[in-house]
Amino acid sequence: MIGRRQDETAQRESWRVASALLRYPDEELLSALPSIREAVEQSKIPSRREITALIDKWQSQSSLELQEQYVTTFDLAKRCALHVTWFQYGDQRQRGMVLLKLKRRYMEFDLMPLESELPDWLPLMLEFAAAAPSPEGVSLLQEWRAAIELIRRALDEDDSPYL
Repeated sequence: MIGRRQDETAQRESWRVASALLRYPDEELLSALPSIREAVEQSKIPSRREITALIDKWQSQSSLELQEQYVTTFDLAKRCALHVTWFQYGDQRQRGMVLLKLKRRYMEFDLMPLESELPDWLPLMLEFAAAAPSPEGVSLLQEWRAAIELIRRALDEDDSPYL
């Protein structure tokens, strides 16, 4: 039982870190990088070496370089869009209903989505997965696994540091 709890804790930590690092690199995120790095080093996250190397690389770059890289990766390339319902629904009307259901799901667990982002924004979904009671977080990510996998593949093909 203890091993299972440790695995779940590491998974939740992974989602929390991924949520943070997939956000736009504004001053708030950039100033939090040392704290994130320290938390990752002390965690049981399997990919902690890769994550700390990424953070080290980011800390050696200017905020403008990081912001340009983010916009090029996620805002200009639809195949890496972080709004996961886009892959299935695009601009279709059904997408609005799916977004509303996601928002209600978050609210059901007293986790209010950011007003500045749609509820299908991957960092927000990861944040929910990290905070929601089991098995809600895993269930949400599994429901959208195909879209998340499309993003992962596109990042891999682009040799993106966000992978």
